[in-house]
Amino acid sequence: MTSVTVPSPPAPYLPQRGERYRLVAPDTPTAPRVARDFVGTLLRTTEHPG
Repeated sequence: MTSVTVPSPPAPYLPQRGERYRLVAPDTPTAPRVARDFVGTLLRTTEHPG
């Protein structure tokens, strides 16, 4: 039987301390939701303390 080796998945990118982000949102009624979702995702991804 032939064995197959699968490479491990790459480590997720974790931002470095002091990194900056920029969000350009459309000038529409949905812009606040887009901004909130962006910030929430960023805080969860970076494991920012509550």
